[in-house]
Amino acid sequence: MDLDYSRKDNEKYFCRYQNNVIFLPKITQTLLIMKKILLLLTLALMTCSVFAQDAAFKKEVEKALELSDFQGTLTETFRIQYQQLVDAGTVKVDDVDALARESTEAMMDKMKDFALEVYYENYTLSEMKEYNKFLTTPLGQKTIKVAPKIASATTKLSQDPEILTKLQAVILKHIKLD
Repeated sequence: MDLDYSRKDNEKYFCRYQNNVIFLPKITQTLLIMKKILLLLTLALMTCSVFAQDAAFKKEVEKALELSDFQGTLTETFRIQYQQLVDAGTVKVDDVDALARESTEAMMDKMKDFALEVYYENYTLSEMKEYNKFLTTPLGQKTIKVAPKIASATTKLSQDPEILTKLQAVILKHIKLD
């Protein structure tokens, strides 16, 4: 059934159904107006609710970043990686700690926005609250402290010549060259 509710120039509502025009009584006109108002109010309330949830979620993410010492962890990860490059003789750096700190500061705002987006896509508000509870436990704090070391070790392992040779063999097995 395809109904098209419209208004005529004289402000009377009519309904078009199968090329027939049916003028609607005044009460129906009023109900249509009320229906539109109710729909707009519902949408407005839903939007407010979403904003409130987003604000609560953002608050939980900010709390997680603070509890996990996100900036410190990122700085330490950079420091370890830069130090490995210096130790390998790949680069010469005058102050590894300053380089790590300034690298973190240069990207911190973007990283916080990115973290908010990633958490939002992968966690509910309830899960974020549970995650924050975990971060306050001794195991949560230990996890935070060892995260840069684990990331560094994983990066170092992925650059191991034996692993790279095996990975290359797997990739070549699946790549079709014309």
